[in-house]
Amino acid sequence: VILEIDVQGAKQAKRVYRDMVMIFILAPSQKELAERMKLRGRDGIETAQERLNGASSEIAAAWQYYQHMVINENLEQAVSEVTQIIQQSGGK
Repeated sequence: VILEIDVQGAKQAKRVYRDMVMIFILAPSQKELAERMKLRGRDGIETAQERLNGASSEIAAAWQYYQHMVINENLEQAVSEVTQIIQQSGGK
């Protein structure tokens, strides 16, 4: 099962599924994250700014719950890294 959850969701999931393998995927930089959000066009300016402001604390908190961090600088490489982590975990 693959879930897309934030750090708060990870915290709750980790309590229930202790052997869960968790992978945090992040942009290579704050600037790149802002650019990607702008290109997606899903958030208004205010919402995007709130998300960017929260990103640093989200990343800092992620180290507590996620066993793996994958920097999504190159999509193919990031997919390969995630696939390898899943395969090595035995599909937990």
